[in-house]
Amino acid sequence: MTTMLETRKAAALAALLLILAASCCGAAEVRLADGRTLTGTLRPVDDATYLLQTDNALFELEGRRIREVDGSRELPRPGGSRLVRSSCYEVLRADGSVEAWNTFHAENDSRTLLTSIQWGAAPHEMEMYRTLKVLDPWGNTLRHRFEPRPGTDIQNVIVELAVPVPPGGSVEMSMSMIRPRGVVRDGDVWICTTSGDFPDDRLYSRLLRLPPGAEVVAVEPEVRVHEHGEASFVSWRRYYPKGSVFPLTVKYRLPG
Repeated sequence: MTTMLETRKAAALAALLLILAASCCGAAEVRLADGRTLTGTLRPVDDATYLLQTDNALFELEGRRIREVDGSRELPRPGGSRLVRSSCYEVLRADGSVEAWNTFHAENDSRTLLTSIQWGAAPHEMEMYRTLKVLDPWGNTLRHRFEPRPGTDIQNVIVELAVPVPPGGSVEMSMSMIRPRGVVRDGDVWICTTSGDFPDDRLYSRLLRLPPGAEVVAVEPEVRVHEHGEASFVSWRRYYPKGSVFPLTVKYRLPG
C-alpha cells in the first residue's frame, strides 16, 4: 500500500506541475471570426488547420475561423517539429495497480526494411517493463528483449516486427504494461494522475476505466464522467507542446 509520505509527495508534485503548466508555454490571444476571444497555446497542424489548447479545452480550428492572433492578421505557419498523435486506455484496479494500453507510431525513414524498433527504459521503469506486451495492427504479439545500453544504466527495449515496414512506410502498434503503484491512496480517496512531459509535440487522448463501484470524487480538469455496466469512464484529449506538463487527475472512493 502507498504510504502517506508518498501521497504527500504526489500531491506536492501535482501542485508544482500546475505551476509549470501555466508558465512553460507562451499563451496567445486568438480572436475568432465569430467574435469570441480565446487565450491558449496555438499550434499549426498544417497550412489550413490549428490546435488551440486553453486551460481546460482543446479546439481544432480551420484557419479561416481565426481572425487575429495577438492582434495580427498574420497566422503562424507550421514549423519543423512533428505532431505525434497517441492514445492511452488505462484500467484502474482495486489494489491500486493500473493496466495501461498505449498506441504508438513507428516510421521507417531508412532505405531498407525496418525489422525492429527500440527505445530506452530507465531503471525505475523496469518493474513495469517486465510486464510489457506489444501488438501490431495484424494481431501479432511481438517478441521483445532487453539489452544494456553501454556506458549507461538504461536498458534498450528491442521489439522484433513480425511484418517488416518498407522504406518510407509506417505502422501503428499498441503496447500494454502493468504499473503496480499507478494509483496512490490518501485516506479513503484514491488518486490517479498523469502530467505529460512528452519528448515531442503530442496530441494525447486518455481514457480511464475506474474499478467497479468506484464513486468519483473529483476530475481535474473537469470532464463528463460516463457510466457503462458497473464501471465509470473518464476521458481527456489535450495538446502538449514538447516538455510541457499539465496534470490530468481523477479522485475516487471504493465501496466498503
